[in-house]
Amino acid sequence: MAKPPKTLTNNLCKTLPEGRYRDAATPGLRLLVGKRARTFEFNAKIRGQIIRAKLGKMSDGVDINEARLRAQRARDRVDAGQQIDQTPTALSPDTVLSYTFGEAWDRYVRERLSTLSSGKESEGFVRHNALDHFKSLPLQSITRSDARQFSANLLKKVAKRQTEKQLALGKTPKPNVGHPTTRATHVALTTFFNWCIKNDLASINPFTGTMPEIKETIRDRVLSPEEIAIIMDALSDHQSPTYRGIIDMLIFTAMRLGEVTALRFGWINFAEKQIRIPSEHAKNAKVNIVALSDSALFILKACRTFAESDPDLQAPGTLDEAYVFSTGVNVHYSAESKDKKKLDELIAKLKPDMEHWTHHDIRRSVATRAAMNGTLHEHVERGILRHYPDKLTATYQVQPYVAHARTALMLWAEQVEQAQSAWEEIRRDVIWTNDNPEAYADMEKAGRERETLEGRIVGLKPNANGNGGEIIREGGSAIRAECDAAQSRYGRAHRGLKKRANLKLKHPNK
Repeated sequence: MAKPPKTLTNNLCKTLPEGRYRDAATPGLRLLVGKRARTFEFNAKIRGQIIRAKLGKMSDGVDINEARLRAQRARDRVDAGQQIDQTPTALSPDTVLSYTFGEAWDRYVRERLSTLSSGKESEGFVRHNALDHFKSLPLQSITRSDARQFSANLLKKVAKRQTEKQLALGKTPKPNVGHPTTRATHVALTTFFNWCIKNDLASINPFTGTMPEIKETIRDRVLSPEEIAIIMDALSDHQSPTYRGIIDMLIFTAMRLGEVTALRFGWINFAEKQIRIPSEHAKNAKVNIVALSDSALFILKACRTFAESDPDLQAPGTLDEAYVFSTGVNVHYSAESKDKKKLDELIAKLKPDMEHWTHHDIRRSVATRAAMNGTLHEHVERGILRHYPDKLTATYQVQPYVAHARTALMLWAEQVEQAQSAWEEIRRDVIWTNDNPEAYADMEKAGRERETLEGRIVGLKPNANGNGGEIIREGGSAIRAECDAAQSRYGRAHRGLKKRANLKLKHPNK
């Protein structure tokens, strides 16, 4: 009969008397102490079936850490539906050797990455660049030499692929092409192996200190209010209302893209005009408070009004857990790359020479403009960006500066609105010129005539009180008649063009 569970150690395993001992740290792991050997075994009842497997003997070099690793792998195999057709089922020692990269990665994604706001991005880098290469290899067999060679080859491969892509688009490849992708993949793999070591799946991290020389460039693209206005103008023609709302929120809150797409209605406090991002969804693993300007609040209220009419969200508590920006009932939005490409195409029609920008550039731009508007550095860093410069500051200065951030964001929203008005005037002029060249020419001619005629003033007839009066023009009534006619022609042309331009702005396809 097995003894009560206790946390086994290597020293304890060597001194225990005969009997069966359960490990309190790993469910299903037992140590069988006999007269001749000390053997680790896995014995557990899973989904009604008793699963047994011999994990190895201490005399063969299997210590408690290796036994725990093998026991966990045996459980994972059973959970995956493998070898459970007999009761009891005996798993061969080969099935419980060290994890393969692919098996450990699946567990890492399930237990760790799925809980992180940046997990999807890390998972993507490894899935696209490394998973096929390492998938079938045992974790313990991957060496530092393998890691170093893989990273060097990846850099060449990604650089070649991205260079060809940029040349096909008629662009000049950057000197560090491929470096950011290689670095991100290497960092993701390093973090993964650290997790494996912590969970007794591996004993070394082969990616530590093996990153190739990376020429990393710090992105410094800052969008002007005018460029933001152009983006919003193009956005009005975008076919995805979800993406339109997401970009508007990026502009008016400086949130990260992942934070906006993960946003749920239950996080929003409309009364306090703020969003509370739970620590498990925040990049810095802390509760984040996001200040909301009136513009951002208007967007969120509109989204909530729309969601409240959805019959699938009527059950109590359902709405609070629903995504604010979703492509279906509780469906996480994931089409940012496709929708961004469409937005770039729309922008190119308005301003072909606009420099490339990314979603994260908006966050940098809002912070930069806030600082330029006089917002204190600390309020920008802690209030808008929600960055904590060091552990000491984060521990003793917990003020989120929400009010200061809201003031800065309100001022930024006003600048954006002013830029939108200015851009609309510019675009209207473009429409006048491009879509109505003859009418525009007539208007210009009438305007010049009016200016010429109005300029032929020879004096001013005083009023009875001597304070100004009727303008006296050269030529008398004849000149006045010409001026009135020119004024009338200008007014008609101006009103007609403005009406057509406004119609074009509202209905660009007509």
